[in-house]
Amino acid sequence: MYDQPITDPFKAPAVFAALQAAAAERGVFLRYPPTQPACCCNRGCPECVWKAYLEAAEYWRQEALLMMAD
Repeated sequence: MYDQPITDPFKAPAVFAALQAAAAERGVFLRYPPTQPACCCNRGCPECVWKAYLEAAEYWRQEALLMMAD
């Protein structure tokens, strides 16, 4: 589940939960994942809050995998 990049912002919380559970089993502490945006104007802005959230979510996923690899 968490071996694929996060491309859907609404599936990100499930990925976060799976990674946090896997890390807990290994005794690894992960920082809190990014929170979903509370607002969006739905105008297709080039720097949309959802785009930024996806980038932050994917960075968090990759960081979590690195921390568990040690």
